[in-house]
Amino acid sequence: MRPCTKMKKGGYCPLSAECKEIRLIKLHGDVEAGVLRYDMYTVDLDQLPKYHALSYAWGAPVPESTLKGILIDEIQFKIQPTLFLFLLTMAAHHPEKSMWIDTICIDQANTQERNYQVSLMGETYNKAQDVYAWLGPGDDDTIYAIDHIKDPKPRTRFDELVFWTCVEKLFKVTYWTRRWVIQEFALAQNLIIVCGDDQINWQELTDRVDATVIKNDILALQTLEAFKEVRSLSRRDIPLLKLMKRFVTARCSVLQDRAYALRSIASNGHRLVPDYSESMGDLYFRLLSMLPTERVLPESCGYRWPHRDGALTGGLIQASKHGLLNSLRDHKDDRLYIALEYTSRVVKVVQRLQQRPGEGFGFSKFSHHIFLDDIFEENLLGNDKLRPGDLVYTLQTSPLSPQGLYVAFRPGLTIGRVVSMLI
Repeated sequence: MRPCTKMKKGGYCPLSAECKEIRLIKLHGDVEAGVLRYDMYTVDLDQLPKYHALSYAWGAPVPESTLKGILIDEIQFKIQPTLFLFLLTMAAHHPEKSMWIDTICIDQANTQERNYQVSLMGETYNKAQDVYAWLGPGDDDTIYAIDHIKDPKPRTRFDELVFWTCVEKLFKVTYWTRRWVIQEFALAQNLIIVCGDDQINWQELTDRVDATVIKNDILALQTLEAFKEVRSLSRRDIPLLKLMKRFVTARCSVLQDRAYALRSIASNGHRLVPDYSESMGDLYFRLLSMLPTERVLPESCGYRWPHRDGALTGGLIQASKHGLLNSLRDHKDDRLYIALEYTSRVVKVVQRLQQRPGEGFGFSKFSHHIFLDDIFEENLLGNDKLRPGDLVYTLQTSPLSPQGLYVAFRPGLTIGRVVSMLI
């Protein structure tokens, strides 16, 4: 363990590149006049340090004026109000505990550090002594629910109908809608639900709450059942794309996190190294490279295409067609070999009489009608470089997207040589 003070001009001291180092914070002294003071220090995950981790919903950006200040090594650090309320709760009940909190312990402005720390995220949550799932400040209803779930002698009179309604409300808070909390929930060794000043172990909660309690709100019941399933995900052999489809409605504010937020519980997630500097088009091709592939004609050219789920990948990460074209244009690697499905063969190239302004996506103008063989009913647009016999491949399965993105290759040329793009 080593201290990790802030630099005089702000910013974090760098983490060691020689080990799995993370930062932790620990409350320094008593809370005076509502001021929270913390010491920051670093530890190596391989040394099995004692710490606790927070799982929570970041929420939407809030006005600067509503941010709350804490002191880390006597330097002010601004955080969102919901996180500040959690820290107040921990200061009141567990002031001695060292905490790992992503928004504080990761230098969010340092892309290289962020990439590496996100790659360690699964291990960070799995090795924490406890993971606290912060549902928010709560209200009278959530207090009533937790009070009657965990306490054999609750502070208030039990009313079955009121209890049902309050428990349903507990499972409708924003926390359950966020994508990042899924792997955090799955990987926690000991999971503690925190709502306001109340805490309850997840196992204790689910032992008491089931479909006989949540009767009238189908969404609340679906949330409960979904997160019961989530607790077993880390022990199951599920590939990343399947997880992305399973949790397609779970929200995140950064598009890359549609994949990164689930990688630590995916059976093949280790193959996807986080990189927040890359475009969504680049991420799309990296995800495709993780899919099963098979040979297509002509075998001598060696082109491959992804499993049929490849057509779904772009939608799961909201990659645009323009972004995919830019990614193809700007890179010289072998992504074309893994992205394409054989579609058809060019039989005729005819110059167009008119061309709409602005066509081209930055490639050569699509000045010609391209007629394909009989197995492909649609005619495409391309340029005068195309010749009869050129092979046409698609980035998306043609029956699902006949007006998708297409690439033409010429037999006999160097493998990977693109003759033209088509639309």
